[in-house]
Amino acid sequence: MNKSHALPVSEKTLLASTKIEGDARINALPKHFPQSFLVVENVVYSFAKKLCSAYSGARWEFYEISNGGFFMTPALSAKLDVEVPFGNGYEGKMSADAFGVTVCLFAYSYMSEMHPISDFAEYYWRLRDFAGNHAEAAAISSAID
Repeated sequence: MNKSHALPVSEKTLLASTKIEGDARINALPKHFPQSFLVVENVVYSFAKKLCSAYSGARWEFYEISNGGFFMTPALSAKLDVEVPFGNGYEGKMSADAFGVTVCLFAYSYMSEMHPISDFAEYYWRLRDFAGNHAEAAAISSAID
């Protein structure tokens, strides 16, 4: 089944994220990635370590996007030094929120390559559409290009 990921420009500006709170947290990953939620979580944490040498773990917050997307961010207040050691060589500082979006984009891209008959590519495009209107869209785009 081929799903379109492109949203009309007028709809892109309406994308919003909602933090998943309380008891709903436990079902967030299984809801979005029913057969692979533990793998997705570990791949996200692995990319976090690869993209930020100072990252040593954190509690992660979960967010749903109004277009059906999902992402995770570390619950950290300080800006993170981000470096893409593979690919484009991006180096810069990001908020934990932008870092989480970036990490999830890398993770979803990787997972879509490993499992082409899955929804990972769809989650990538939904998050990328959201990232385009993020306050740190330029940094996120530079890191993933």
